[in-house]
Amino acid sequence: MIKRLFMLFLLFPVVLFAQPKMGNNGVLFEFKAPNANLVYLAGEFNNWAPTGTPMEKTKDGIWRIEYPLKPGTYQYKFVVDGKRWESDPNNPFVVDDGYGGVNSVLTVTEDGKIVLGQGKKHFVPTDDYDVNGKLYLNIIWHQHQPGRQDRPLDRYGFEAHGRVHG
Repeated sequence: MIKRLFMLFLLFPVVLFAQPKMGNNGVLFEFKAPNANLVYLAGEFNNWAPTGTPMEKTKDGIWRIEYPLKPGTYQYKFVVDGKRWESDPNNPFVVDDGYGGVNSVLTVTEDGKIVLGQGKKHFVPTDDYDVNGKLYLNIIWHQHQPGRQDRPLDRYGFEAHGRVHG
């Protein structure tokens, strides 16, 4: 039973993310926004036009578009209802947008494949992410020094203090 739960935990992030992929007519972008009235694709490929590339809404609330891209690395976002600029939740690779947010990044190779994580700058992955069929899990190991004797301990024997991590 534990082994099955562990396998389900490992597979969940892969199922969750429907990353951009090649379609018949270009890169297939998808964005789930069931309550949105309009969603546009904006990026370096269309001069960041906020209303230049409208997406089509499916009955399940997912907005889709196939956009032809030449080989290269591109930054992009989705514009929801003409107001909210959102990075792609299906693509964990991002770069700083210069306005306090992030742009999603993808690369189209010469042979027409999509590579994530090949951004122009650094990328910041989410907790779990899939890159070209390889699943990466971010594991944070954090070890504190043993408690000092001069600090009071709570009733469970733990040191009473707080620490902010940034």
